[in-house]
Amino acid sequence: MDEHEDSIARITRLEETVAVLQAERSILATLYGYSNAIDRRASAEWASYFTSDATLVGVDVDGKELVKWVGREEIAAFADFHTDKFLFRHGVAHSRIKVDGDRAHVSSGYTLITGDGADPMLSAWGNYEDDMIKEADGVWRFETRLMVSLQIRPQLSLFRESVSGIGR
Repeated sequence: MDEHEDSIARITRLEETVAVLQAERSILATLYGYSNAIDRRASAEWASYFTSDATLVGVDVDGKELVKWVGREEIAAFADFHTDKFLFRHGVAHSRIKVDGDRAHVSSGYTLITGDGADPMLSAWGNYEDDMIKEADGVWRFETRLMVSLQIRPQLSLFRESVSGIGR
């Protein structure tokens, strides 16, 4: 390989690396935007982080399905209910992103802090398993989001019972 071919190969590898880094950065923007929107009670914005036919599923540590919503409209209805009833803050941590073209799988940890403003407490924590797609507008959205709850505090049982009628 001559010097010119070597330069072209290096540039190609750099372009591929930059494309993956840009995808990862855009995916992180979706993860953070999701948490920020629901915490600000911006239901429509929150739902916009999902594809129109997305699935949002919550399961317990044993994999038992607790809740399920299909499609952006059902997901938005859940968000409207969710944001109207509770004060909370979501945290997303140690996300591992595997990009494959315009698709990605993301594994993250999450925490949910609830309270009335005076006595916040860690109420739930677990893992997100996400299948994401980069749509035509260039935005990475959740195609499937699996919320695996490792622990849900008893004060959220009212929440769990309340949302069981929304979705499936």
